[in-house]
Amino acid sequence: HRYYARALEDESDDSAIARTKEALTRIAPHVALLRITTDPPGAHIYLDRKDLGERGTAPQSTALPPGTYRVIAELDGWEEAVSDPVEVRVGVERTVNLGLRRIVGTVRVPGPVGTSVRLDDENAAELCRAPGDAPASPGTHTVILKKDGFRTTRASIAVHPYQVSLV
Repeated sequence: HRYYARALEDESDDSAIARTKEALTRIAPHVALLRITTDPPGAHIYLDRKDLGERGTAPQSTALPPGTYRVIAELDGWEEAVSDPVEVRVGVERTVNLGLRRIVGTVRVPGPVGTSVRLDDENAAELCRAPGDAPASPGTHTVILKKDGFRTTRASIAVHPYQVSLV
């Protein structure tokens, strides 16, 4: 099953795709399948423990020995997600959908009232208007403050996960 599933990922020939899908359909009743999706897609997948090694990236269907598994998904910049235990049986495809939560900090701009706040680039979308709070990815950013009649100001700010950073 794994061979055909991986072959299908990179195949572009319509007849080869049809043959590969037919082979997967033939094999499916004889294996225990676990379909794993994540939001956002592309998370690295582990089963039960991370020290056992990565099982690829989501979305994917994987054939496993019958049993109970816990799916772990991780992606840089996102919180790790862990499923409840899921039992897989021969001839049955089970699905696990995991939503990952973005790791963010908060940028707080107290004023002056009506000031436009942008992050890292003057042409970036407005983050918020002062006074206000806005989510931002962790790391060092340049905050750009603009208000008609005032000089544009730039300030460097360190945004930490789950913390408020005051401009």
